[in-house]
Amino acid sequence: MGTLSQRVRIAVVGCGAIAREAHLPVLLAEPTVAVTALCDRDRTRAALTAREFGVAETAIVTDVADLAGRADAA
Repeated sequence: MGTLSQRVRIAVVGCGAIAREAHLPVLLAEPTVAVTALCDRDRTRAALTAREFGVAETAIVTDVADLAGRADAA
């Protein structure tokens, strides 16, 4: 697995069922990707998703405007 600077930094916008059941499992299994942010209007849902998938709580935002500088793509 490459270092964070060598991986594409991805933010996941929306922490609903499709993110939990499809997007996050695939993204987290890909060695060229680093999930660097989770964005959801519902902070509690984002926090639960972060814990479930081992994403740092500091990576949670509730407004897409706060993703600037945190990810290369969303």
